[in-house]
Parts: sequence; C-alpha cells; structure tokens
Amino acid sequence: MPRIRQLLDARRLGGYLDAVTETWIGWSLPPAGAVLEQSGWRPDEAGSYCRRCGSSLGPGEATPSGCGSCRGQPLPGNGLVRLGSHAGVLREWVLAIKYRGWAEMGAALGRRLGQAIVGCDLIDPDRSVIVPMPMPWQRRMYRGIDHARVIAAGVAEVLRVPIVPVLAKANGPPQVSLATSHRRRHGAGGLRIRKRLGGWGLKGSTVVLVDDVRTTGSSIRTACRLLRPIRAQSIVVAVVSVSDESARRDRAARMNRGVQWGPQDAVLALRPSTMRPQQAPAVALAGPRAPV
Repeated sequence: MPRIRQLLDARRLGGYLDAVTETWIGWSLPPAGAVLEQSGWRPDEAGSYCRRCGSSLGPGEATPSGCGSCRGQPLPGNGLVRLGSHAGVLREWVLAIKYRGWAEMGAALGRRLGQAIVGCDLIDPDRSVIVPMPMPWQRRMYRGIDHARVIAAGVAEVLRVPIVPVLAKANGPPQVSLATSHRRRHGAGGLRIRKRLGGWGLKGSTVVLVDDVRTTGSSIRTACRLLRPIRAQSIVVAVVSVSDESARRDRAARMNRGVQWGPQDAVLALRPSTMRPQQAPAVALAGPRAPV
C-alpha cells in the first residue's frame, strides 16, 4: 500500500507540474504520454500487415510466402514488426522525433514497439540483443538526437535485453535527400560493422534491428547483410512505421489538397488542448515538402 500511494502521489505531482508548465510557460514539445492518450492512436494489429515486409494488408491478402509486395522475393530478415503505416499522426510524431529532438516520444514509441515484439512471439529475450540503425556522429551533433538509438532504448526497456552498437555509418547525404531509385540501387552507403577486439560474441543470438521508418528497405537489407557474418541465429526487424502503398496514397491525398508538411510542422499531430493557443502551429498550406 505505501508503494501504491507513492506512485499515485508522484503521478499527481507530475500532472500538476505539467498543468503549471502548460498554463504559465507553454510547451515547445508537450508530454508524450498525454499526446498518445489524447490522440486515440493505437498500434496496428499483427494481422493487419505483412510479417515479411511490413506492408499493409487487405482481408485475406497474406499468405505464408508473403504479400503482393514481397511474395517470391528474398527478404533480409526473419520477420518484421511495426507500429503502423508511415502516415497520419504516426508520421508526424516520427518527424518530430527526428527533426525537433522529441526524445520523450521516441522512447514512448520504442516501448510500444517492444510490446508489439513481445506480442508477436518472434524472439527469446534471454538470447536476444538490440542493434539500432546507426547515425553518423556529425549528423547526431547537428540534430542533437540519435533517434534510432532513442527508440531502441525504449524497446530495450520492455524486452530487458542489451543494446549492442554493432553498426556504424560514415557521414554522407541523408537517405531522405536521395531519389527512391538511388536508394534501391545503392543501398545504405557508408554502413559498416564496428571493429571490436575479440568480436561481438553474438553467435546463436537473435538480433533485433531497430529503425524509425522502413522506406525502400535498402538500409535494412544492407544492415542485415553486414550482420550475417556475426552468425546470429536470426534477425528481426523492428520499425516504428513503414512507408508502404497506403502511406504513399495518404501523402498524395494531402498534396492534392494543397497541404504540404515540413519538419517544423511535425507537431501538428498534437491535440490543441496539449499546447497553449499562441504556440499551436498553423497548417502549412505552402512551404518545403516534408521528408519521407
């Protein structure tokens, strides 16, 4: 009982501090928990997307060999877990994590991704490690956040497995700045295995490869190819969102309505009640096109 009372008191205090901040200071980025609760968003059910490539599925579309997007094609990992399609509020949250440093939301979505992995029964936590997709140190300094590492930390909190930084990446143009055809042809340039005295000791383990978005899948394919020599038993890909056909249709519909989103508008997914009116950003009817 004393422990429960302490938790309730801490929650009341946290709510009080949030209310004071909102009323007298205003949020630059509001509490992720309040945003998730008020948004009504829920992660996708496991049967609503392909467990091989992550694409959204219609009724009866999935088969043991995959879906229409991946059937007959070799895939790099042994399964994929996602939270949703890269559209709507989930896309805006991902953009805010990457470009506005919303680490709290990154950790919150990482915990939900960890819960989705548990629900899919793809790993044995006693023999698993988490490998985040790497970011060049120059870009990490510029943005002030390593978003994949933040998401991976949330996953690790739920699964209670270690994060192992096996992968590294040299500085270069961001993937979002490259044409889709270039991504597919050349994969993720500059990606490599970190050198470590004695190796990484991951033989027989399950690697959970964590990233924010799967777009063309080239980065994930390259990462899985590099991870094979460490002799992991399996590689499970875990991403917050997948830029599949339904996500592309959503973005096209927005553009047809004249709504273009940029990183500065990424918090538009927040409900107005979580921000002071003078700080709630307006819909950008013109401006730079949003990154994928």
